[in-house]
Amino acid sequence: MIEHFLVYQQVMGEKLVYQRLLVKSLKERKNNDLFLKAAADFRTSLNKSQLTIMVAADKWWLEHQCYYHKYTDHNSAQSVFDRNIVAFDTFNQVTVLRNYLEMLNRDSPDESMLEQFDRAFEHILATKTKFPTLIKLYITMIKILKCADELPSPDYFDFKKTFFDRQYELAKVDQLILAKTCSNYLYLVYTQLGSPWLDETFEWHEYISQKGLYGLDGTISEDEYLNFYLLALALKKKKELRFFQETYTKMLDQKINDQVLSLCQTSALQKENKIEEALALLNSAFPLNSKKSLKYDLRAKELRVMLSYDIMLMKQKDGDTVDELERNIDNLKKFCQRLIESNRMSEDRATQHQNFRIVASKLFLLQSKVHKEERDAILQDIQKLIESNAPLSYRSWISKQLEVLG
Repeated sequence: MIEHFLVYQQVMGEKLVYQRLLVKSLKERKNNDLFLKAAADFRTSLNKSQLTIMVAADKWWLEHQCYYHKYTDHNSAQSVFDRNIVAFDTFNQVTVLRNYLEMLNRDSPDESMLEQFDRAFEHILATKTKFPTLIKLYITMIKILKCADELPSPDYFDFKKTFFDRQYELAKVDQLILAKTCSNYLYLVYTQLGSPWLDETFEWHEYISQKGLYGLDGTISEDEYLNFYLLALALKKKKELRFFQETYTKMLDQKINDQVLSLCQTSALQKENKIEEALALLNSAFPLNSKKSLKYDLRAKELRVMLSYDIMLMKQKDGDTVDELERNIDNLKKFCQRLIESNRMSEDRATQHQNFRIVASKLFLLQSKVHKEERDAILQDIQKLIESNAPLSYRSWISKQLEVLG
């Protein structure tokens, strides 16, 4: 009875689900007029709905029911057949583009599958020049992710204008998908081009937060929570962070709540310059060799390097703090190597973390040098890496350390 009740509630609570089942039910009965009327009503509702994969699927399903129907004259019902083909083409385009976008957004995509999607993508581009807003935005975002020659991609500015001008034509799920993909891309731009692009990245995160999109299904993922919190913290967006915490903290899965909030609190303590307290919390929540998941382990190891570096300076480079920093830098190096060897992270995505480790090593080496020529040479090496636009995580922290060193 409970299962029947849940299904009934779903059907009665969603107009499109109700209409689809009504069409299906009437098709199985003998009254063709009622079937055609229900189909026409369902078509009207779908045409008024924002285009999504599910709406495209329903449109194709409806036209398929109407054409492959015993009362249809298959020799002369050209308009009915045409609607079936058009609906299938739209459904095919949306699903291909959505999956291709997801594939490009992944860390280690399947190369042979990428080639297949690329051929399908080029075929879609060749079919026509005018697309619905959703498909146009998917196409533009794919072009952005495929652009390897220029950062940021020239298509980014067109994407941003179209998205904000036409956002109300998009369903919330597609607003979330496109905004998240764009913010992921911009963060990679930031790791190469520096601070202004961190602000640009946060603009998209704030859009997602303010629109309530993080809580679209009543929960927020740990990745989404960590990304917003740490970015807002880095940019000192106190008002935006307060709104985010009040809105979304209660949506975290209780199983991972403590881990997420411990990492966030460690970063907050670091920003408040409570370095020893931050390191104590980090070591308690994420011991040196803990294995929770990549999203925590990598962040924790880089955070540990930064905190141990700060403590070494605070303790005036005493032996224990120097040894601790050296161990943490070596641990980060080995961890990145294992990620690559085990295919948990591609070499391209690991580069920003490896470069961070290289800079941290040079900052560490700098502490043992007393001659100006040696110190200047190391500082020049760090500056070259920064100015080369090589991917580099925690650029803002590195810039702060260079300012301190003069």
